[in-house]
Amino acid sequence: MIKQVVHIENIERNGIKQQFQIKLPNNAKRILAIKITANPFDRTWESKFESEIGWLWLRLPEERDVFYAHKLSTYKDNYNLTLPSINEINPFGSNEFKQHGKKEVFQSISAELKTNILEGYYIDRIYSQRSKYQLRIYLKLEL
Repeated sequence: MIKQVVHIENIERNGIKQQFQIKLPNNAKRILAIKITANPFDRTWESKFESEIGWLWLRLPEERDVFYAHKLSTYKDNYNLTLPSINEINPFGSNEFKQHGKKEVFQSISAELKTNILEGYYIDRIYSQRSKYQLRIYLKLEL
């Protein structure tokens, strides 16, 4: 059986280095896929293209090694960001709302679980503004 789990970390200040643990179900056998999202910028912020949001590492305690590392950036992870100042050629109409970004998808991984604890470490890389946001970690588990 496949189950999805979401873990949310609140990022309260810029430049924070945060350690956390994710408790998984006791009957979880393997992590099949993962998806990470964070969107600290809203459409009213003037510099929509700051390059980095943060760095994330996940590891299994019994393995003592990182099994997943990810660099979150606005170009890849800022979904549904609207850019009203960009004019596109639109042959189907002129007064339409435009969306920019890319589809959110899970990354396939295969990590055997011998424990129900996952350890994480996150470093926020935003220094230009004071921003509070949520880091979301979605996991697909095999039970």
